[in-house]
Amino acid sequence: MAVSYSDGTPTIERYYDKHPNVSQNGKGRLYYNVTYRYEGGNPAFLRTIVDQYDALGRPQTQTQSFYSHSGGVWQDYTSTMSYDLAGHPTGEGYPSSRTVGTTYSLSGRISGLSTNSTTLVSSLSYEAFGGLSSETYGNSLIHAMSYNSRLQPSEFTLPTDSHFSHQAMICLATTPATSVRRKSRPLKR
Repeated sequence: MAVSYSDGTPTIERYYDKHPNVSQNGKGRLYYNVTYRYEGGNPAFLRTIVDQYDALGRPQTQTQSFYSHSGGVWQDYTSTMSYDLAGHPTGEGYPSSRTVGTTYSLSGRISGLSTNSTTLVSSLSYEAFGGLSSETYGNSLIHAMSYNSRLQPSEFTLPTDSHFSHQAMICLATTPATSVRRKSRPLKR
């Protein structure tokens, strides 16, 4: 199946059921897709191949390949995924050899995050409505939150003298002697 666009969006082709291991959980599933466009009149391709599915039809191994006419060769990057019995992703392996592991509580909420066997975040706890209550970074620093009656974050407890990227969940902090409490102001409407 190919989809072409007239507005300059790259063309994409999708292929199903053609994998050599189609009998191994791939029936009816995407085998690969190819996206291509032209750079200076020369083709450039992006191909994603799902190499393996588990018994429930979730991708376990996939390879992304890039081809540029200027280089003339495919560059392959393989990643892996693993899942728990509830279907949560528990492990991701990247072409750089980095692995990311996620653990879950019995209620299905994330309880920890690690990379290459280094703990990034653990002991995540949640409020009854689902908001994050606290988490412990890999260097034992604790980030805590509280909420107002509208379930909006109202107070944060953050370590002082620390440098960390919360978005990347990588903590590069020094052990603080104290912590600071910051209150947020409710939105005026």
